[in-house]
Amino acid sequence: MKQWILSFGTSDLARGLAVLADPWTLLILDAAYDGTKRFEQFLDLLPISRAVLSNRLDRMEQHGLLRRDAYQAKPIRHEYILTAAGADAVQVLVAAERWSERRDATAKYTSLTSSE
Repeated sequence: MKQWILSFGTSDLARGLAVLADPWTLLILDAAYDGTKRFEQFLDLLPISRAVLSNRLDRMEQHGLLRRDAYQAKPIRHEYILTAAGADAVQVLVAAERWSERRDATAKYTSLTSSE
């Protein structure tokens, strides 16, 4: 878990952010919701390294967002299936998308860390 988030406490929000507050996790979650299931499909879709993808898929499985099912025995290959908990987490993405859509299209967007 992201220790800097948990340093703010163990509230439901802090625990949820510890799981979801990673851009790759959110993009993988979105891709899984759209039907992407296989490791190579995620690699083709996202500009992510194999190591990072493997790490995030393992972590998402540990947190119950994805289920890993073997679809081939030799060599072993897996599909990553969105679980009910993962589908619930997708609602975070939907809410963020709706928020973004409601923003003024002409608004100036700057980084939170910007000095402007």
